[in-house]
Amino acid sequence: MKILYDGEVASTFEAVDQIVRQIDQNIVQHCDRIGASTLFKINFMLREILNNAVEHGNHFDVDKTVHCRVEADREHVFFHITDQGSGVDLTCDPRSEECEFRLETRRRGLATVRKLNFDVVVNGNTVTIAFDLRQGEDGEKNSE
Repeated sequence: MKILYDGEVASTFEAVDQIVRQIDQNIVQHCDRIGASTLFKINFMLREILNNAVEHGNHFDVDKTVHCRVEADREHVFFHITDQGSGVDLTCDPRSEECEFRLETRRRGLATVRKLNFDVVVNGNTVTIAFDLRQGEDGEKNSE
């Protein structure tokens, strides 16, 4: 497993933008077969989750940071994002159909990220996300 990024992000949208650009470059360098569609999905997901951590977790508090760690192997990229807020209160299993409506109406970002084929786990103020790089550009898993 290779660490592609491990650091603190200031609680501003500008800092998120800079870090996402850096992480994108690191992913492209490490994952030689990554396509434009997959990179777009990763970029979108990172901006969504990091901006949510800055806005809803840290409330733009300049004294707080968001920790972001990105790791990759040949088949997956893993993202671990932790803010300094009180955490997300999910009162239902976010993978259940019962909860899907609530996620789409209130937590649209998480629902959208899941629809882009990311595996998302929320545990308090930490979001862990996995993406299978073996998926084709159309989102279907390649058989290699």
